[in-house]
Amino acid sequence: MTDPDLATCHCIIGHPGKPKFLVIKHAQGWQPPSLKFPRGIVDYKASMINDGMLSKYGLHTRVVRPVLATPGYHCIELELSSPARNRNIKAVWTDREQYLRARRDWGGQVDPFEQWLLDREHGEIPPQRPPWHVPGWFSKADTWIHHQLDSLGVQVTGGVEQHRVGWNASCLLRVMTGEGGIYFKAGYAKPPGEASLTMALANKFPRYVIPPLAVDLPRNWMLNRDFGRENDHRPDAASLPGFARLMANLQIESASCMDEWEALGCPRHDLKYLLELIKRGEDLLSPILETQDTIRGDVINQFALRLQAQAGLISQLQSYAIPDTLIHLDFRRDNLVARGAGCGIMDWTDVVIGHPFLVLRTMYGESSAAARNPALDPEPIGSRLLQEITRAYLEAFLPFATAERLEQAMDLARQLFVLWRYVFFWHELAWVERHSPRYLFIIGKLQNLVRQLLAVEPAIRA
Repeated sequence: MTDPDLATCHCIIGHPGKPKFLVIKHAQGWQPPSLKFPRGIVDYKASMINDGMLSKYGLHTRVVRPVLATPGYHCIELELSSPARNRNIKAVWTDREQYLRARRDWGGQVDPFEQWLLDREHGEIPPQRPPWHVPGWFSKADTWIHHQLDSLGVQVTGGVEQHRVGWNASCLLRVMTGEGGIYFKAGYAKPPGEASLTMALANKFPRYVIPPLAVDLPRNWMLNRDFGRENDHRPDAASLPGFARLMANLQIESASCMDEWEALGCPRHDLKYLLELIKRGEDLLSPILETQDTIRGDVINQFALRLQAQAGLISQLQSYAIPDTLIHLDFRRDNLVARGAGCGIMDWTDVVIGHPFLVLRTMYGESSAAARNPALDPEPIGSRLLQEITRAYLEAFLPFATAERLEQAMDLARQLFVLWRYVFFWHELAWVERHSPRYLFIIGKLQNLVRQLLAVEPAIRA
């Protein structure tokens, strides 16, 4: 693999009690530890980073959070999981004054090291920063995991490993046991709390939802079995129509107890709410306008016109009188589990109340991605399979309308998918630390969705 294929990763290892970080004696002088690894999202590379630090420097570390993320460069905060290190490595703690005397030129960009030191000096943690992005959190989760597994009589056969830690919405840790892999999941503060909601769904709909092994409701923590791709628990493409019918049945049953889901924190993102948002058109654009001052006036006008067209589609969809239900916002194969003769739906991180047909947005998205690049999935969702999925899903709603009218309503819902996704990310910003990699990722998503909504050549200039 050549260097252009690799991303550079600088690591900020903070002092446990002082605003200092570790620098190591390299051939080029004293520098923060660094690694190189294949380009891509750092979120899934925690084990690679920790193994790299141990191999290169003899340091036992854990990933805390991404500080800066671009395709070719990352800056990540780590913490020492053990004070022991390779005695051949020379390392010292440096403060801001010492760092500023020898720092590199960042070309006018924000220096992540200086910003980190300033934040540590002030001692303030942004309220949107999730708990797992704070040093010391891992040890609390590790203790809870071992206590719960011991209570369940499950033998632990390996250490707790970081699996997915850089994302904002949740953190995944994994531990091997005598009964196979077990995942620990911590969710962020955005309601509904996934642990509470999953327990409520599993109690009410045991045919559809797999209950966690253990939960800590106040902290929004769960333990779940690892239904991994390497075994028969992951459904093949041919089984997706059955899962679509299952989801439809769950939604229809959920419609009879909307007050219960609202009490658990599921927000109403129904058609009426979408119409209210459309009346605040510039508010929907405000996150992009705040971060980018080069949006042309004609783009804003086009956006307003397109929103009015979407309002017309919403009004048409309202006329079909299909009841509001729960909506799983990430209904895709990775979150479906085949278990014996039955099946189940997982990952209830983001659930809202609204028009049920919007649940198939992700399935249609998977189909589009596979059409653009079949290599993304060995079993892509082609147009024929997507028709079967849609038909199986709509059959459950026949008590509410004829097959023809249901297909018309689904077509209207499909035309609202982009706006629906935009509204999701627009809401998500309030729960994400400003200027963090995740925040900038969402801004980029919003920009792309505006382009899709306008259906023209990119009009937002970077």
